[in-house]
Amino acid sequence: MNQQKRTQVSRGAWITSLAAFCVLLVFLAIACVSSAKDTLARQPVAPEPPVVSAPSQAPPAVLLPSESPVSGSEPSQTSGDTSAPVVEEQVFRTPLAGETVLGSYRQNGVNLRVSQIAREEQNMFVCEFFLDSPELLHTALAGGKITGRQYTSKIARSVGAVLAVNGDFCGYRTNGIIIREGEVLRDSFADWDLLYIDRDGDLRYGVSGDFDAEQLAADGVLQSWCFGPLLVADGQKVAEMNRPGLSPRQREPRTAIGQLGPLHYLLFVVDAVRADNEVIGGMTFSTLADTLVELGCVTAYNLDGGGSTTLYFNGEVINRPCVNGERAVSDIIYLR
Repeated sequence: MNQQKRTQVSRGAWITSLAAFCVLLVFLAIACVSSAKDTLARQPVAPEPPVVSAPSQAPPAVLLPSESPVSGSEPSQTSGDTSAPVVEEQVFRTPLAGETVLGSYRQNGVNLRVSQIAREEQNMFVCEFFLDSPELLHTALAGGKITGRQYTSKIARSVGAVLAVNGDFCGYRTNGIIIREGEVLRDSFADWDLLYIDRDGDLRYGVSGDFDAEQLAADGVLQSWCFGPLLVADGQKVAEMNRPGLSPRQREPRTAIGQLGPLHYLLFVVDAVRADNEVIGGMTFSTLADTLVELGCVTAYNLDGGGSTTLYFNGEVINRPCVNGERAVSDIIYLR
């Protein structure tokens, strides 16, 4: 009996100890969990990265071509704005009354529009164009020589021109400063007006005898012409034109070159017909200057005219030369 009681007591103690041990384990587990929570609560939490929206890109500001060329000018930007460069939009002038667009061409840094204007007896052609750089306005000599003679259309085809007009017929004379494609071909005194394109693409002018050809070439001049007269300066018709040996009142077919704004130019041609000692159409220098001002030129200059006046576009001569066909000339101005 005593042995049995002792066995029961022993079992009861063991069970009690086991229960106490389990309770202890439970308390330890609860303590561990609580400690872990406290530890995690004390850990620094990395902030979530902020949401950044990409800034919207505004289109670049547009600067319309100005009414007068500014040598060495750069398109301006708003102070502190470096997001996008200011670009010039190539906007052709509004066509005049009676002006019809004949064709256009945009390639290789050239943006060209050719149109025709018919007014009473006058048949005019306006070749307006923008260039990406002044080097894109080219000249060519007949057979590659200043003394050569060929039709404007033949020279144009030989150089792959899309548009060409006769130049100043420099091979017909022996005076003046002649620079073509950056090469000085002639440097002799002349009291005729000189026109040249400076390194910024602006048309500059003066009396040929006042310039030094080598210095012009060193300054980056690629083309110069010695003929004239100068017709338009600073947007105004030249009052006293320098026209040695040229008749101021005679109506003739004319070829002219002008500038409307930065790297924005035109070549102008007007036809005339000679019949029974009468000239139908054509222009005097004064009328030519008035017309070029009307077209928006800030600078304009007369090239060789008369029977030399020829306009070649897209593979053919589109005006009517007054000598029953083309006259062979020494040089052309062209785009390609």
